[in-house]
Amino acid sequence: MSQFSTASQELETSKGTVRCRRHGDGPGPAVVFLRGFLAPPDAWTPVVEELAGRHRCVTVDWPFGAHGRPLRAGADLSPPAVAEAATEVLDLLDEPSAVLVGNDSGGVVARLVAAARPDRLAELGGGFLADVR
Repeated sequence: MSQFSTASQELETSKGTVRCRRHGDGPGPAVVFLRGFLAPPDAWTPVVEELAGRHRCVTVDWPFGAHGRPLRAGADLSPPAVAEAATEVLDLLDEPSAVLVGNDSGGVVARLVAAARPDRLAELGGGFLADVR
């Protein structure tokens, strides 16, 4: 990913602090990746490398078991609560809408955001990836 700018920051959500990485600064909509349960934070690296020239790609250490920093003790980590945290991340990044791309449990979270806050989505996953490749 050295050919694209990458910025790392920590975001304070209601569940605790999460690490976020922004890759690229393309003009297209922000693309937020939601990895699956126990998947490592770099699970989306090949896709991010392909898209970062055209989009702002965002990877987050979501609380799916492979995150590096524990969240607050007692934080609700149910799928609907993580979907709320995903919307908080969009707020903290000042992204009014984004493309959410998820697999496994990340796909569930993306669908929960789509159901609860459709106004926050530029698009939902699968079709978007097929269009940009």
